[in-house]
Amino acid sequence: MLAGILFAPKAGRDLREELLTDNEDILGKAKDELDKIRDDLNELKNRVVKPSGQKKQPPAPAETDEEREFEAGINSLDDEPEKKKK
Repeated sequence: MLAGILFAPKAGRDLREELLTDNEDILGKAKDELDKIRDDLNELKNRVVKPSGQKKQPPAPAETDEEREFEAGINSLDDEPEKKKK
């Protein structure tokens, strides 16, 4: 894009106006995307937290060996700071 600007056959005024217009378009699109992300996050939050402000029940205990192994790995991460203190 920079090379196109440097070698553009347009007058300085025309080029500045085009850059400002492009900049406004990009900012508008970025704001729209940010609004969508906020909406998605609010929707996700509403699914995770009950209307009373309480969190949903934790997931059911692991049923497969793979799930139990995963939970054991996660729990061992929680235990590591205690091991370092001793």
